[in-house]
Amino acid sequence: MIVQIAFVTGFYTGETGKSGCGRAWCAPGPQYTEPLKFTAVSFAGGMLGIGIYYLINNRRYLAETISAAIGRLSAERVKEIEKNEAMSYRMSYLMLGFSTFLVIAILMVIGLSVVGSLVMIATILLLWIANGRSYGMTAVPFLSDDYGHVLFRFLYPSAPEPLNREWVWSMFISRLGVARPSEMWLGSTMFAAFGNYKMASLTGFSNRKAFWLTIIPIVIVPIVVMVTWLQLQYSFGGSVFPVTGVYTYSTISPTQQITDPASVYVKPGSEPLAPYVLVGIVIAFVLSYLHATFLWFPLEPIGFIMGTTFMSLLWGLWGPFLLAWIAKTVTLRIGGSKTYERYGVPIAAGFIAGYMVAILVGGTLSVIRFFFPY
Repeated sequence: MIVQIAFVTGFYTGETGKSGCGRAWCAPGPQYTEPLKFTAVSFAGGMLGIGIYYLINNRRYLAETISAAIGRLSAERVKEIEKNEAMSYRMSYLMLGFSTFLVIAILMVIGLSVVGSLVMIATILLLWIANGRSYGMTAVPFLSDDYGHVLFRFLYPSAPEPLNREWVWSMFISRLGVARPSEMWLGSTMFAAFGNYKMASLTGFSNRKAFWLTIIPIVIVPIVVMVTWLQLQYSFGGSVFPVTGVYTYSTISPTQQITDPASVYVKPGSEPLAPYVLVGIVIAFVLSYLHATFLWFPLEPIGFIMGTTFMSLLWGLWGPFLLAWIAKTVTLRIGGSKTYERYGVPIAAGFIAGYMVAILVGGTLSVIRFFFPY
């Protein structure tokens, strides 16, 4: 409705000449340009707001774990809060500190400054908290390449002349590493780790064993894949392999394509950017607080982000979410919570399981048919 109002008042008149994909991805449009800049408000500001609010909301828990790590809690209390953990909090924070130092060192080797490295870590931390919560609650990640560099937009209000290594690598890693998890290794490992711990919780499996079963492939697989991939590229050439992905092979390199200043400074919104990001942070804070404080308040910041970005505009996620909400509401109103638990949840789980079986069978048949046409 807001977009329609903007259109009839003279904004976004060029949208009627775009394809459906172009209306979501291409500027100018309601996602990136005035007066709405939905991506700047929702993706950038909203996700930062979710990440910051989550840390603030869990400040007492974080403070207690730090106290346990530095020995300020009694042995009995430490034993109690660590009984279901994969390792002690002291070891966890030592690992966190060492890995953070190692990441900063690697980023500085490829050309980032200390400040740029810290901004990268803050970017990954805050935006992946939001992405992890979205995936855990909805099974849908916040997917785009339009918002991951938002903090670097503030660090670099304009592109340096000539472009330097820090600018190029900061934009490349933050845009793809945060906002397009399917293109980078971070997304799969984060979701796998969260999923493994959840399954361990549901089945009574040891968190310690779940940790090692998660960390071993996370360490081994990227090394094997990258070494193999580079060897194949240098042996046969990149154009030989029909790899899917928007930024894989085109007329220009993927690094050049994702770090084109003409694209960087349009997304997640044109200037001025800061006011829209701030509005998104405030909206995420308010929705998070109201949703957690009042049981009757139905709106959630994750829904706000999905509903105002191309995740609904292009993917149509509002459709299945709306149908699921209607089915759940009707079931609860007519049959109550027992009917919902006895029939609603199993039916939904069966639908998902059946869909996954269909994908598994269909995918297997498509692979066989590729090599052996029938």
